[in-house]
Amino acid sequence: MVYVDPKNLGYKPFWEQWINALANEGDRKEFIRLFDKYVPPCISLILEGVLDGRQGEKLRTILPVSNLNLVRKCMDTFHRQAECVYVSRWFMSVWCIISYEHVVF
Repeated sequence: MVYVDPKNLGYKPFWEQWINALANEGDRKEFIRLFDKYVPPCISLILEGVLDGRQGEKLRTILPVSNLNLVRKCMDTFHRQAECVYVSRWFMSVWCIISYEHVVF
């Protein structure tokens, strides 16, 4: 067994594993598009101070954070939000067909 410090590994192996686990090919393509558009530039700005290819001052953070931590938190948040969106849409679609006398407040 070989141990690799996560800060030396980076976020790409985690991201690739997460995206390859998605069953829907359409979702996978859309997430790859959005990830490539937003995540690397944000990580560059936060951790390195690079904005639009120009070196600036690195942003101060409250806690030490790595690019892997940022990506992992993003994916965890997505899972929670995706479930909430799904459940809320499910209830909205069911709610519209239920007779008012069965609604409990």
